Amino acid sequence: MHRLPSILLAVFLVACHSTPRGGESEPVRPRAEAPRDPEPGAAQEANSPRPLDPELEPWTDAFSKKCVLLARDIVVEGPPGMLVHSALTSDATRYVVKNKTTERGFEQLAVARPDVGREVRCQLDQWVLAAENSVLVIERPGPCPVRVIATGAAVWRDMDGNEQRDETLEFLGEKP
Repeated sequence: MHRLPSILLAVFLVACHSTPRGGESEPVRPRAEAPRDPEPGAAQEANSPRPLDPELEPWTDAFSKKCVLLARDIVVEGPPGMLVHSALTSDATRYVVKNKTTERGFEQLAVARPDVGREVRCQLDQWVLAAENSVLVIERPGPCPVRVIATGAAVWRDMDGNEQRDETLEFLGEKP
């Protein structure tokens, strides 16, 4: 199973040509639901927790430069707001997708169906991630850095031609 070189080329070409002519485009990101105003006359308790608004939380800029990451398996984990900054492929005809809440946080797992022969894709800010087998995205319940771990013939490449290759590549994005 040496599909990674052809997958790398295909994903890299798509990433290079995904920006419309005329310059950079702003990525489309889902908006967090705005907090609802309390009922008229309802008193807000002084110690009640405010809902997290991921759009207002500081976020790392480590994944803001366009690049491609390929591997057999990829794990992406981060703090609350992770799901606002990532988009995991969820086509049930090509992938088995499972969402669940665990002690680690909210997990989204997409596993490639072996009979289809298509990699699993995920977008993390401006990074395009493609995995031959699976991508796991974990939104942790508390503060933590954003971590991307690619295992199995991992290749990372940016638009300037910089490249890293190893059996395992790990990237860490701290808040500013």
